Amino acid sequence: LCSRRFAGGGSQPGFDRNRQIARSDSRKACCLTDSDIPFSKPYWPLLRIFGDVIDLSHLEPFTLTCATGARDEALQINVRFSNHCFTEEFDESRHAGDLVVMDHKRKRAFDRFRYDLSKNLPDAIQLLPEVRVHQTFEQRNYVYAASITGLEGRIYEVYFTLRKAGGGVDLHLFVESAYAVEYASPRANRPNAIRFKVLAGKVFKGQRVRFAPR
Repeated sequence: LCSRRFAGGGSQPGFDRNRQIARSDSRKACCLTDSDIPFSKPYWPLLRIFGDVIDLSHLEPFTLTCATGARDEALQINVRFSNHCFTEEFDESRHAGDLVVMDHKRKRAFDRFRYDLSKNLPDAIQLLPEVRVHQTFEQRNYVYAASITGLEGRIYEVYFTLRKAGGGVDLHLFVESAYAVEYASPRANRPNAIRFKVLAGKVFKGQRVRFAPR
């Protein structure tokens, strides 16, 4: 069984496991390990924002083990996170120099609210094999709508790509961005639902993905 504790505490928004999972025994399909991660730690260096030290250790890469039925053994999925999970679009009129975080050659700005929410990401990803995800309208990536306690009237949307891999893992899952949105904004017209474990199995086998109706 997965043993990671949910990040965040106190009055910070927290991941709501009860709203995301109905059967406790289904957790057997998923487990997080720190083995076979092809990256040297720390993947994210400490940030200093106006003198405060920002710890990003919760966003270290890890391996998600997911039983899919694509083969007898569970798939090993390497998980990494973009800095968009704790930054927002840079606006020179609003963001001082200390807030700047570079995304390759592009400026981003540290966002405290996104950062606090990002502490829930490892546990949100942990539950992917038990939930449905959706293809985005761009049809190049997927979105997972996670329930976070303390986000009244909003949901936490996690955008990711999934592709076949090699070198000790079966798939690469890259979290491109994660942020809070209004319930009414995406839910009424979000297309193409599929169970994550079905999606992972098809990507691994190189099969065409067929989505459920809207």
